[in-house]
Amino acid sequence: MAQGKITREENRRRLDTVRELLNQRRTKAEIKRELRRRYSVGARTAERYLSRVRGEILADTGRPRSEHHAEAYAFYLKIARDEEVSTRDRLRAQARIDKLMGLEDHSGPVAAADAHYDAKAQRSAIVDALDRLIDDIDREEARPTVI
Repeated sequence: MAQGKITREENRRRLDTVRELLNQRRTKAEIKRELRRRYSVGARTAERYLSRVRGEILADTGRPRSEHHAEAYAFYLKIARDEEVSTRDRLRAQARIDKLMGLEDHSGPVAAADAHYDAKAQRSAIVDALDRLIDDIDREEARPTVI
């Protein structure tokens, strides 16, 4: 799929397409197929676009990744523990927790990825972010309600 160098405008158009597709909650596979269809790009190029847009979205929030992880963890944990929620949804929530914590089942060799993964530091960052999130919630709940 070798192509010549694209213009900045074309690059921005492609990145905007990826952002639009992410906003539509499309899967990575769907986004890759759409990029291949529209722009004839390969899987690696599509991965680079996805990575770049995800980084831009994270930067737009102004919050570190660990806070997003903590917020997602708290959300999924609430669902996983709620006995009123269907078993199917509780299992899906647990699967998302496993993914956030790096515990999902990987078929195939993962030793190389694990060598660079500092689980203790990741857990510590998530716990710190959760503590900040809980403090924010406590402060919000302590505010007097104005009617």
